Amino acid sequence: MTISVIIPTYNHAHFLPECLKAVFAQELLPLEVLVVDDASSDNTAEVIASFQRQHPQLIYLKNPENLGPARSINRALFLAQGEYIVGSAADDFVLPGFFQKGVEFLNKHPTLALCCGDTSHFHDEKPYQFQFMKTLDLAETTAFDPQAVQKLFRTKRFSLQSHACMYRKACMLEVGGFIQDLQSLCDWYLNVCLALKWGFGYIPHPCAAYRLSAGSYANAVSRNSAGRKKVLDCLFGLLEKSEMKQVFRDCFLFSHLNYRYFFDFLKRTDSWGMTFPSFPIKLRNLISTRLILGLGKDNFSLQNSKKC
Repeated sequence: MTISVIIPTYNHAHFLPECLKAVFAQELLPLEVLVVDDASSDNTAEVIASFQRQHPQLIYLKNPENLGPARSINRALFLAQGEYIVGSAADDFVLPGFFQKGVEFLNKHPTLALCCGDTSHFHDEKPYQFQFMKTLDLAETTAFDPQAVQKLFRTKRFSLQSHACMYRKACMLEVGGFIQDLQSLCDWYLNVCLALKWGFGYIPHPCAAYRLSAGSYANAVSRNSAGRKKVLDCLFGLLEKSEMKQVFRDCFLFSHLNYRYFFDFLKRTDSWGMTFPSFPIKLRNLISTRLILGLGKDNFSLQNSKKC
């Protein structure tokens, strides 16, 4: 089975070398790496050209105009030739062993739509200090069918982090890829729908590192109240027409969204039929988060993370 890596980028040429080096350092190399340049004004093209001399499987796609992350990723998704898809933002990077473990797992479980590993978060300052984040509190690689996924969402506090996921492309195409109008929630919605429809697998291995940035796309959308309203209008509109509506309600999935969105839910009384069951879960999560603040972080260097 083959992998296509999709890397959307916008004016992140200075991050690309680190991202690409991590991809090409994997034990199992991808069939292709598609970098989608969303009409950048920096030297992204030159950076890609320098890598293409040594890595001919690197494909450069430049949008004629800024399309946004979701449409950029979908452009590459429909062109991708690999059976499996890995996505990485230009300012993030994959960690050793991810591709090999992901392919081995999905090959063994052909009915599952995706698998997900653990992640690390880090800030820009070097040397990087990584905060290790387990996706699930499990020591063994585990497969969850759709029924088990519903139970997991109802009983566990976790999220499928896209930068640590490997997807079955056929499943992504069947649901239409990413929905642009969901903006920063488009990957969360896709991951949840894929897991609920086909199931997913968990691999207890650090698969990717995510850069924390106050200026990130997700933070920019989240801070904009008008933008959040459009996102929620889209989300509730999709669910009203979907068989997933009751599942989202009963699995408390609205508790996954950040507190700005959650306070928006309180104002949308017409949607309480869907969101209200998630309120106690979100309150509990808020209390537990406050309690653990200041208790220290499990930080480790990039060198140590590669040993994991």
